[in-house]
Amino acid sequence: MASLAAIIAGTFAGNNAARAEAERALNASRAQPGFVSEVFKIVCDVSGSEHVRLAAAIMLKNIVVKQYRGPLRSGIAGVDAARVAPASQLSDADQSFVRDNLVSTVLWGPVARGCLLYTSDAADDSL
Repeated sequence: MASLAAIIAGTFAGNNAARAEAERALNASRAQPGFVSEVFKIVCDVSGSEHVRLAAAIMLKNIVVKQYRGPLRSGIAGVDAARVAPASQLSDADQSFVRDNLVSTVLWGPVARGCLLYTSDAADDSL
């Protein structure tokens, strides 16, 4: 089986057949244990393709918004936690992983550090 990053990259293919195959593989991957942690790894991998990392970040955001249950969901505007079907909810292990890693990834991960560096460089240029 191809790596998750390669599957995500395949969803950008110009060939409809290749893109459809990548989307099928991606949907099959979602049901595998450890999918969420693999998405985190792609988001944090600074050596990876930027468009794949951004797609993984959006995917991670959608997973949290649509499948996370508990206190984290209560603060998301427009999300009704009661409407999430149990089959689509994250496993306890994946929820624990998200809870333990989300904030540190957003605040201290390579993407955030790059944004902070870019912002501070831009601020220095304006002075």
